[in-house]
Amino acid sequence: MTNSNLLGICVRRERRSLLAGVLFFLVIGVVLLQVDWAPPAKSQENVVTLDVAVIERDAQAFGSLTREEFTVYEDGVKQEIRSLTAQESPFSLGIAIDASGSMRSQLPLIARVARDVIGQLQLADEAFVVAFKVEPELIQDFTNNQRALASAVGEIYTSGATALYDAVVATADHVYKKGKSRRKALLFITDGEEKNSSVREDKAITALIENQAQAYFVCPPAQVSSPYPGGMSPSNPRAPLDRLAKATGGQAFYLKAPDESAAIATKIIGSLRRQYVITYVSTNNKQEDKLRKVRVVVSPKDGRKLNVIARQGYYGPGHKRAAEQEAAKNKK
Repeated sequence: MTNSNLLGICVRRERRSLLAGVLFFLVIGVVLLQVDWAPPAKSQENVVTLDVAVIERDAQAFGSLTREEFTVYEDGVKQEIRSLTAQESPFSLGIAIDASGSMRSQLPLIARVARDVIGQLQLADEAFVVAFKVEPELIQDFTNNQRALASAVGEIYTSGATALYDAVVATADHVYKKGKSRRKALLFITDGEEKNSSVREDKAITALIENQAQAYFVCPPAQVSSPYPGGMSPSNPRAPLDRLAKATGGQAFYLKAPDESAAIATKIIGSLRRQYVITYVSTNNKQEDKLRKVRVVVSPKDGRKLNVIARQGYYGPGHKRAAEQEAAKNKK
């Protein structure tokens, strides 16, 4: 049998199938009309997932809290928690290292912090390394290879000025697009000095929230030049870093001595890996793009006071990420 004959058979079969399909749907249509049938309405439920870190003195206490001990408020309205689980989850982590000229004397300590964090990653985790100055530079993309990540840290050198907020926006977009794990985070090792970004703090916070990235900061003892020759005065960048961390469910740490590096790395990885996962259906069913403020409260039955860390909000279902809005503009 030739190829042309085969083709003819296929076409004829398609025509017969099409005719049978039309007859079938005509019959079904008559039946549905007779019983006054209508398709079910699509669900408008907005299920919200929150990763919540609870700081306990005893690490073994993780997982002991129950759903009844948590309360969630959205825009001041109490929400009904659908589920609570204590999860030790893998994560996608971006390690962003301040490589501006002001960090030259701090580079050995910065590298030490980064390697202490990398050394605690597990096979299911992944991380990338970025050096940022005026512009962020990807040194090592996502991998679970600790040796490759540590080697990337060793390639970093300092020069130029700092654009911290630009680095926040760029790394938040990268971890959102390329990170394989649901739980995503960014670690910035920096003195916190911001001088050259094209965006302001509020845009950096927006990028972190809309890309669902928890922001952690490690700030070494930083100094800035004094007006007196040879003099140095301490810098205080803490307020902006605290705001970025708090808004996203992360934390900021401030080194007092180099030997604190390992302990802080343990706190960061422990807090990131072991978190409660809360889901609830928002009582706000509007398809708007506004920021919805979230507050999580924990009230242990034994009365002990605990520090709860969770993102402070999320954008409604109608929101489009800034990167998507920019891409849409460029297509026009």
